Amino acid sequence: SDLRPTASGPNPLSQTLRASEAAWRRQDFQLSIKLLERATKINPADPCVYLDLGRAQGLRYDYAAAERSFEKAIRASNGHVQSYIAAGLHCFNFGQHEKAEVYFKRGWQHHARSAPVMVELAGVLERRQNLEPAADLIGRALELDHDHPPALLVQARIERGRGRLEKAEAILRQLFQLRRAEIQTQVHAWYELGGILDRQKRFDEAMAAFLKAKTLLRPDAAPHIAELKIVRARLKKMKSDISAEILQNWFDYAPALPPVRRLALLGGHPRSGTTLLEQILDSHPDIVSVEETEILHNDAYLPLIRDLPDDTPILSGFEATQAKALQQSRANYFCSAELSLGKPIGRHLLIDKNPS
Repeated sequence: SDLRPTASGPNPLSQTLRASEAAWRRQDFQLSIKLLERATKINPADPCVYLDLGRAQGLRYDYAAAERSFEKAIRASNGHVQSYIAAGLHCFNFGQHEKAEVYFKRGWQHHARSAPVMVELAGVLERRQNLEPAADLIGRALELDHDHPPALLVQARIERGRGRLEKAEAILRQLFQLRRAEIQTQVHAWYELGGILDRQKRFDEAMAAFLKAKTLLRPDAAPHIAELKIVRARLKKMKSDISAEILQNWFDYAPALPPVRRLALLGGHPRSGTTLLEQILDSHPDIVSVEETEILHNDAYLPLIRDLPDDTPILSGFEATQAKALQQSRANYFCSAELSLGKPIGRHLLIDKNPS
């Protein structure tokens, strides 16, 4: 919001952006990106449009295009600190952590007295276990703004990483006293405190902290709970309808779907060891793996059901799909997997690690 010029009333730019958002919600990602590209031509001076475009491109695994868009945003904003922060956050959110660190460092180099950019850079360093430079940055940020809630949260994580659990707890207790702390910062802080208390074997207090975080989130939970209920109902229906005969029919259909591709799905309950197993398998020279992406859902599954009524059972949707659509869905899946990996899969066995 600090970057976008103010505009009143309907205008071509806002209409195009709304259309792009609607297309993204429908999972029509290609159309959404095309509309964002059109928006950059409507107003090439608006850095937020380039940031939105870069975010969309990155979420669709086109990281080179995303970087080009972020650079245009920085130029359009005349190097505003928020453009560096936004580019870094977007990179971090679609898994490009090293690139996120680069943008935060550049922002700090150009805006040495910006506490927010220091906090973001320190947060990336802390997550990568570079605790000492992270602590130095947080110290500088707190000298500029001694009760900056995000800085205190990162400082607490650093102290927890150093094994100083009591000091980390004290910092979080200080954060909770600040009225300026935003809800999301409070939520992360309560979860962080819960983990710290759990490590100290103060289990009842830890559970109380986790419940406090969930209480803060609950006002916005209704639409997510409603969506989850629909998903669970559809999965329950599929479980009751699936049969050995249906599965055998799918195997028998395989010759209609050349070429043969090598794929295995790695699932399991979160915190059950799937990440360690995936890393071990990925070390094999005949295997490549993608970790917890939405490729299977967005590129293989959604195109098959997008035009069907919302209440169509999953198996009915699959059974109605023709071979040409299935082949296109498979091609889309492997194409996006290669974009995500940044290299061709070839004859390697692709492991898609997706616990859910």
